Order: sequence, then structure tokens, then C-alpha cells
Amino acid sequence: MCRGSPTFTLSKKEAVVFIGGAVVLSPLILVGAMGYFTFVGAKKLLQEHGGKRIQKSVKGFLKGLRHQIGRPEIHKAIAELDSQIEAHPDQVDLYFQRASAKFLDLQFVEALQDLYPVFNANQNNLSALMLKAKIVMFMDQFETAEAILESALAVAPEKAPLNAQGQPTGFDHQDVLMSMLSNKINQITTSDPFKSAETVAMIKKAKETLQRIPEPQVDESDSEDAHRWHWMSAICHFFAYCQDESQSAELKAAIEHLDTAWKIKEHAEMASMIAQCHRLNGNEKLAQEFSDVAKQLDPEVFLADATDRSAMLIPWPVQKILPDGAIVHDAHQFQPKKFMSPTYCDGCNKFIHGSWFRTDAQCGVCGVGVHAECQQTIERKCVEDQSRSP
Repeated sequence: MCRGSPTFTLSKKEAVVFIGGAVVLSPLILVGAMGYFTFVGAKKLLQEHGGKRIQKSVKGFLKGLRHQIGRPEIHKAIAELDSQIEAHPDQVDLYFQRASAKFLDLQFVEALQDLYPVFNANQNNLSALMLKAKIVMFMDQFETAEAILESALAVAPEKAPLNAQGQPTGFDHQDVLMSMLSNKINQITTSDPFKSAETVAMIKKAKETLQRIPEPQVDESDSEDAHRWHWMSAICHFFAYCQDESQSAELKAAIEHLDTAWKIKEHAEMASMIAQCHRLNGNEKLAQEFSDVAKQLDPEVFLADATDRSAMLIPWPVQKILPDGAIVHDAHQFQPKKFMSPTYCDGCNKFIHGSWFRTDAQCGVCGVGVHAECQQTIERKCVEDQSRSP
């Protein structure tokens, strides 16, 4: 030891206190670290898989908005709002604007936190209620979203006031009812299992909500409402047919609504569903035509496996268009796997919560991850992409 170096000595009592404190604090530090990394993993997972979840259901508008605006622009807007709120913390509108921006950036929890001061100022703020319902809907909290939308319906005007250009300046009854219908359809799409008495009951409620919404007229200046109404009507009828194939009228009604919606606005998910309906209706020519259109509009669009009728009766199947050189195996080759961060389960469409104490499974060929109990129920095929092999 160097001369003059300080020395530290601990009494027996001090040593006991030091060791005891370390024993007490170590688990707390470990839990805090695990919580942090779990949060980071969940946030990353939402960013990576959010597009898949959105595309699989009727949530495509958010993906489209993010694509049009761009992530850098959203982050720039959030940073500017941070500065404005710091300078003017009493301006409630700034919090609402930042909540909207964070929602587009998939920062759902942070967006909800920004709505607190908005509701403290006015708990019946219709725009804030609609945004809150949309956020919790994306978090798959459908019953909570339904309750929020009921509150919004109670304060919404029958018709929104118009500006000088004749455009609505806010939400009205029809907007709230359409959001209620979206919420029910999202709930149906994520229901497990899809074919069940519970799903039939949800489809019935969705149709009842649809009947409360008058059919919007197609207007060249604003046809979005008409497109959305026919698109959702088609989904309701298609879901009903998937539950009971003897109801051929439901399939024909779905095709009629899809035809009207397609004439107003084209998008890949709709082309995929049109192909699915025509194939189920026995019109292979039109089915192939719209399958090709879907691929042209979006190479990553979800299409049904035409050789598997059970897949045709599931809306937006997870089977993607196969890449060149891909091999489809009869079964997955699952191996034990410990997921240390939240991971998407392709068997039940829910999260696998990572833990040292839990062993789940991952396919050694395609890499799909599932809960241990979901290995026998997964419908997604095992696709080996040889083009990515070294």
C-alpha cells in the first residue's frame, strides 16, 4: 500500500448494517433494471409490430398518417410542443396537440398522460374523449374504449357546426357512432378464437351499431365517410358469413359493399378482402385479378391461402405473399426459448411476457415465437426464406 493512502475500517456493527443494506437494495435495483428494459422492449415491440397489427385489422389509417407525415416530422413537432408547454404550461390546447402527435408516434401511454390536464380543464372535451378512445382502442382495451365513446356520444351535437367553406368544425353523433363501430370490429378481429358464440354476439352488436348510422351520400368533395361506412358494412357481413357459411346472403352483401367502397377509394387491404370474398363465392377469375392488384398496391399485404378453405374463412390471415425461393414446411420445428423482453405470439396474437422463470417456444426454421401452450394452435405456416440464407 502506498504511503499516505487513506485506510477505511468498519466496525462489526457498521459491517452488518452495510451488508444488510446491500441485501435489501439489490433486489430493488434488479427489479428496477428489469422494469426499465421491459419498458424499452415493449416500446420497441410496438414500433416493430404495430404496423403488422394495424394492417391485420382496420387500423390502417394510422399507418397511412405516419407514412404521409414521416417520423422525423412527428418528432420535430413533439420537440416544438415540449418547448411551448415549458414556456406556457397553462395552455391546455398545447397538451392536446402533443397527445395527438405522440399517438401518431405510437407513444400511447405518454399520449394518455398529456390528456390529463385537458380533462382537468373540461372533462366533457369531445375531441379529447375521441382521442382517448382511439388510444385505448389501439391498446386493445375495447371495453374501456366503449365506455369513453358512450360519454362522447352524450356530449356530441347531432350535427357538427360548419365553417365558411361548409366543412364540419368538430365531431358529431355520426362520428362517435363510427368510432364505436370501429371499436367493435377491432374487438372482433382480435377475438380468440375467432369462430365462437362470443364472436357471433359481437358481430350482432356491430350490426346494431351500423344500423344507427345513416348511409352517407357519396360526395365528390368529401367521400371519406361513405367509403368508411361501406368498408365497415362489408366487414360486418363478411364476418357473419365466416361464422356460418350457409348464410350466402351475407357474402353477397359484403361483395356489394366492397364494390361501392372500391369505387370511392382503393387500398391494398380492401383488394385482398375482395379477392377473398370472390374466391369464396366461386369466382376465381375476379379473385385472382384482385389478388394481383393487392400485390401491386402493397407487396406486404396479407392474403389468404387459396388452397386452404379454413384460411379463407379467417379475416386477414397472417400468411403473407411468399418471397421468391421460399419453402413452405408442413409443421414448425419448435425449440424451447426464453424470451427476455415482450414478444408477439403468432398463436394467440398476444404478448409473451419475458421472464427467466418461463420457457416458451420459437421455430428454428422461420423464427416465429409462441407461448408454450400455443404450439399446437398456431395457424401461420412455417415459411423458410432461402433468399436470406447465407
